[in-house]
Amino acid sequence: MKPATLDLIRAVLKSDETLQSDDRERIILYVMAPGQPVEPRIISVAETCKRLGGLNRQTIYRYCRAGILQAARLPGRERARGITESSIVFAIQSRQRTAEN
Repeated sequence: MKPATLDLIRAVLKSDETLQSDDRERIILYVMAPGQPVEPRIISVAETCKRLGGLNRQTIYRYCRAGILQAARLPGRERARGITESSIVFAIQSRQRTAEN
């Protein structure tokens, strides 16, 4: 799938106020890999920092508040949070596209 198509789908889903963020995430995961399990993979904040080029934790939290990254509760944990892998991949791809232009 072309990145522009994925961007368009994300924009449409984001504009639909009836969908919750988890539902949007499941739809994106299904579109990206039909037939695969649709549970989002959750990455720790520390690993997210590494994947995004050594950003600090506070920057990751700011990105979550700004809607750039999507935070999710870690399974089996009450307070622990992580970042959905698809939002990390999307942020990396967006940054690469911006660098190319």
